[in-house]
Amino acid sequence: MHEDLFNISKIKKAHLIGIGGIAVSADAKFLIGIGKIVTGSDMHDSEIVREVEKKGAKIFIGHKASNLDEDADLVIYSPAVPFNNVEREKARKSGIREMSHTEFLGYLSREMKTIAVSGTNGKSTTTAMLGLILEKAGVDPTVILGSRVPWFAEGNLRAGAGWRDRYKLAHGKVPLRQRRTGVPQYCGTTSFIKGGKGIRAQNGIFVVEGCEYKAGMMELNPEMIILTNIEEDHLDYYKDLKDIKRVFKKYVKKAEKSGSVVYNADDKNSAEVMKGYAGKKVGYGVEKELKIKNQELGNKKFPPEADLLQRRISLWLKPLAEEIGEKRSPNVIAKDIRIKNKRQCFEVCQNGKKLGEIKLRVPGVFNVYNALAAAAAALEIGVEFKIIKKALEKFKGIWRRFEIAGDYNGAVIISDYAHHPTAIRGTINAAREFYPKRRIIAVFQPHSHNRTRKLFNEFVESFDEADFVVLQEVYDVEGRENKNDKISGRELADAVRQRRISCRDEACLRRQALPRLRRATEDVIYAKDLKETGKILRKEIKKNDIVLLMGAGDIFKLKV
Repeated sequence: MHEDLFNISKIKKAHLIGIGGIAVSADAKFLIGIGKIVTGSDMHDSEIVREVEKKGAKIFIGHKASNLDEDADLVIYSPAVPFNNVEREKARKSGIREMSHTEFLGYLSREMKTIAVSGTNGKSTTTAMLGLILEKAGVDPTVILGSRVPWFAEGNLRAGAGWRDRYKLAHGKVPLRQRRTGVPQYCGTTSFIKGGKGIRAQNGIFVVEGCEYKAGMMELNPEMIILTNIEEDHLDYYKDLKDIKRVFKKYVKKAEKSGSVVYNADDKNSAEVMKGYAGKKVGYGVEKELKIKNQELGNKKFPPEADLLQRRISLWLKPLAEEIGEKRSPNVIAKDIRIKNKRQCFEVCQNGKKLGEIKLRVPGVFNVYNALAAAAAALEIGVEFKIIKKALEKFKGIWRRFEIAGDYNGAVIISDYAHHPTAIRGTINAAREFYPKRRIIAVFQPHSHNRTRKLFNEFVESFDEADFVVLQEVYDVEGRENKNDKISGRELADAVRQRRISCRDEACLRRQALPRLRRATEDVIYAKDLKETGKILRKEIKKNDIVLLMGAGDIFKLKV
């Protein structure tokens, strides 16, 4: 798409298909915010649908041609909405402009100086962290992401500089939490923030998730790319990991001439993608010596804190460290990682210079990496470390990312979006880190038959650290399922159970696993739906348990 082919100021009415999704709903809020008439449709009523309705959108449940008004100027659709959707067909027959969600983000990225956060895991959290850092620095960014952020007035959207006057015209005032004005106070004279002329400089900075599904990130036009990690996923679109890396290699070249790439130097696949990249690049990672030192601890007996650190290093970092090789040389490094008073503490160094300590409120080694990514990007564009530190230490997490959702009979209920084996393993390990003496109940709703089938063995291994596992039926993803990929959650439960029976070596389960194996046939249960899952949990949950509700479907709706 080219700038001269689309002008948002000429749009009066837009219709959004899949408006109940976390991504497209942000588009709807943005358009409503700048005074556009918005209608939309979704297959299901939901909290998000009702939220957007309250903003002023007219929303239909179910897809019908009659939902789309003839006088609409634009149709935006979710990537999951197929070409033959009846509303899309009517749009084409009526000559109404069609645009995917990622194409719309691409348009916005041409209107603003853009930082795109991409990768298999950690996109939403890293985007939120960087958004908070820039907000605290007075940069006043526009942010769109695939989650809800408690301190953003619109949750999954923050409308920043450049769009403020349009919000004023549409609503007469600016949301209180977004009244930040003026030039950045702490950012020196960096050209990224202050430099440039024309519409992009006037509209400010845009921080956005660049999703890899259907290569959606290729629609963006970023000055900076943050690459969190690269793994096999979305194999209903990509052929294999090689294909994924090929597309990412093409993607990072978007920033090669005049921008920069901030990438995870500890991730083998990201490092491979960056080979041959001729532009400016900034690597981030965890102190290599720390990883090697703790990998050598073996199975000896250590004080609880040292044993915990050894386990988190071996579970999360060792697989990466073994593949990195000696050429790894990150610019921004976390050193001396430790847990103290329910905080993840670590020292940050940039190019060998110690900047200071950060104490994260959110658990998990993956969040150390997310924080490093946001910090490295902020440092690159000129934000002082003291502002980065202050922002990250205030960060309390976002919707469905290790979110405390409630309690039941003295047990803590945590909701998490984890739907990839690496994310599941990381979430369970995070619970182990912050609640080392508690029983962990992992509840997982597989998302997409294709992902479940293609990554089956990885899923089976990802529950090793859980004490009790409930595996629900696979969530059917609208518009993405193929009957040849059909697989049952029962098959996954059987395989996890069999692994526990056969894998009696403590080194394999990485914990004192034998007591659990004595009841291995009982501690992995299949549930056909949310109702049955709730029934199982009400019977099984004990005081002080930690219950993890994981998945990208509707598992978060579970009522215990």
